[in-house]
Amino acid sequence: NIGATLTSFSNDYDNTTRPQGTAWDIGAYEYVDTLTIATVSLSVATVDEQYSQTLTASSGTEPYTWGLFSGSLPEGLFLLSDGVISGTPVTEGTYTFTVEVADDEANTAIQELSITVEAAIAVNNPPVLASIGNNTVNEGALLEFTITATDEDDDSLTLTADNTPTGAVFTDNG
Repeated sequence: NIGATLTSFSNDYDNTTRPQGTAWDIGAYEYVDTLTIATVSLSVATVDEQYSQTLTASSGTEPYTWGLFSGSLPEGLFLLSDGVISGTPVTEGTYTFTVEVADDEANTAIQELSITVEAAIAVNNPPVLASIGNNTVNEGALLEFTITATDEDDDSLTLTADNTPTGAVFTDNG
């Protein structure tokens, strides 16, 4: 209604004064973003390997502060207040927990998450033979040398020799 007299005023969500009246509708609606946790799944972790994943939130007012609402993370993993789950898990399994985020205006949201920790893939590293260098011997003379090997996995080693020359003797003293 052009020229209508507005009879009252009230404050909106942002505390801005807005005219109100019984005969005049200004058609104003306010939308308030609801703080939500956008992360709904986590990547798989591996025992004894470094893990890091950042949780994300949407809406609300930054900065966000994160915490564990219920349950527990796998041993060796930690939730930092900036939303990063990091550390080195030590036990395989599936762990379910609930995280909470708070925004700068004390709005909160919670989200249940699960993380699966898988066993480490066993790697068997090959043994390493120590160099014996170049050896020269006259025909008919005795050549004797020691072969040593190490194994970074601490596996038991057995030494064997194939295609030795005639008269050669190989002894595993290990």
